[in-house]
Amino acid sequence: GATDGAGRKILWLRFRFHDPKVSSPKDFARAAATVMLHALRDADTARCGVAVLQDMTGLRMKNISPPTAKLMFGQVFPRLPVRLGEAWV
Repeated sequence: GATDGAGRKILWLRFRFHDPKVSSPKDFARAAATVMLHALRDADTARCGVAVLQDMTGLRMKNISPPTAKLMFGQVFPRLPVRLGEAWV
């Protein structure tokens, strides 16, 4: 995968493709955790961390799910052993 100038893996999130009517907050959390844990298999990523690019192009209110955000930031991210180097919106 792609890396930034500091050697961190880039996780590119496109929330315009998220449909809360199709995937539950738990489904979204599982997918995000799986991607991050997969990225951590790389020793450089485990050491340097990840950079998150949030592509908000085309995002609409129908793509936003407050319960998903609550689960991700309250339960999932605090429990993952991932260093967040940078986040771009």
